[in-house]
Amino acid sequence: MRNLFLIAFLLLGSEIFAQKMSLAIGPEMKADKDVSFWGHLHHDASGHYVLQTESDGSNFLSRDKHAPVLQKFDQKFKLLSSKPLIAKLDDASFGNCFYTKNKFLLCSNQYNSREKTLSFHATTISMKGEASKPIQLAQIQWNHKDDEPKKVDWSMSEDTTKLLVASYADNDDNDLKTQVSFIVHDHNLQKLWGKGYTLPYSQEQFSFENWTLANDGKVYLLAKIYDEFNNKESKKENGKRKPAYKLVIFRFDPESAQPYQIRMNLRDKYVTDVTFQLSPEGDLSCAGFYSNDQKGVIQGVFFSRISAQTGQALTVNLKAFTATDLALFDTDTDKSGDEGLSKEFRFDRIVLRDDGGAVVTAEQAYSITTTYRNGVYWVSRTTYYNNEICVTSISPTGEIDWVRTIPKKQVMAETDIFSGYTMMVSGSNLYFLYNDDEDNLKNPLTARAKRISSFNDAVATVVTISSDGKMSRNLAFEIKEDTNKGLIVARHCKQTDPNEMFFLTTRYQLFSRPRFLMGSLKVD
Repeated sequence: MRNLFLIAFLLLGSEIFAQKMSLAIGPEMKADKDVSFWGHLHHDASGHYVLQTESDGSNFLSRDKHAPVLQKFDQKFKLLSSKPLIAKLDDASFGNCFYTKNKFLLCSNQYNSREKTLSFHATTISMKGEASKPIQLAQIQWNHKDDEPKKVDWSMSEDTTKLLVASYADNDDNDLKTQVSFIVHDHNLQKLWGKGYTLPYSQEQFSFENWTLANDGKVYLLAKIYDEFNNKESKKENGKRKPAYKLVIFRFDPESAQPYQIRMNLRDKYVTDVTFQLSPEGDLSCAGFYSNDQKGVIQGVFFSRISAQTGQALTVNLKAFTATDLALFDTDTDKSGDEGLSKEFRFDRIVLRDDGGAVVTAEQAYSITTTYRNGVYWVSRTTYYNNEICVTSISPTGEIDWVRTIPKKQVMAETDIFSGYTMMVSGSNLYFLYNDDEDNLKNPLTARAKRISSFNDAVATVVTISSDGKMSRNLAFEIKEDTNKGLIVARHCKQTDPNEMFFLTTRYQLFSRPRFLMGSLKVD
């Protein structure tokens, strides 16, 4: 099942140095030629369930030729069973797959350009991989291309009792209002509610950020709404430049004909990135970075907590980084001379504290594509940069308790599969797992990170941060000896228990099917 892990903020941070880690790594396996690893679905006393798919579910226009494969492994990652999931749908594409109440839900999309329809289906899969008859949950039909859906998302509530399929049409048209559609079912695929909405903003004004499904079936959508139809970031008022947009959280529910709008008051600050998270009680925590001007550096963080009952903001606070905070990072300076974080920092996650505060994590992540002439051909090359991790602890009143940086420098050419990090919340500690250069383990965490110079010098590193901001860095496992040169694939790692994390490693293969290993890292 999905778990919302809260960090126990009031526990003693000294436990960080007393905890031990144990490692379980399975045998190396060769990937199937028709499908590839999609994700870890579930973990129980009998073992681990993972899914292999042809596509990743991001493109509902595609047509899958090969059925997803459900595989079960024991606790030591020995393969116990492997079964194709035959949904018996023609011209369908994989959408998503979820575990819920001792079963799996396989979600599929059927796009028909001739009939101008998009159908959504779900198939119940038993723990043994036996598929029931697919159920059509909904169908969207359009008459004009402007109304055709551009984005489809499947989502599960944190308690795994509600299933959402959501879509919206967006062609950046000034003359058309933005249309969104939601259909919510329970875990037995009984429809709870579904509606289509026309928002009071044009497609040109509307910029989608994120949406989520609450345990009570309400849907929340975060969007950036521009004041004008030209998507300009700023406007001039009384001789001063101000943001020409607002952040709006829309709350959709079956009782209301129109969504309730919650506008974020950011006091003329420019938002560089934003994310949000629902608490078990349904309250919404929203956090982001801000800048003082349109093209400036990141100069602080804002935090807001919104009541699930009233929709009103319980806490709204903006807090600038201090000189002490910024001294931890490789900072930039903008044209006005202000010092701050690079605008490439992107929020990844909000971890809710049990006292009502939060810990937010962000990573400096960007890519650069260069094009050059090689003889008679033009060649493009993309380099991916995933560097420092920023960890900020925010009090229930929105004040910054502490800021920490995890020094990291991952620079990968032509692939980002080995970049990034994964995180686990256990007790009062946060654990960050990522690929690192082995030389960085010899240095203090205050030192600048050395770039991973080669795959042969890479190790799996774990950094632990306690609730009071104390940090340690340790070797998780050797890449060469423990995983046969397989590097961590952070996007496929997942916390499976309060003190255990599933991870996947693979080797970079140019001309053959990739080989991969699965394992678990447990905090004792």
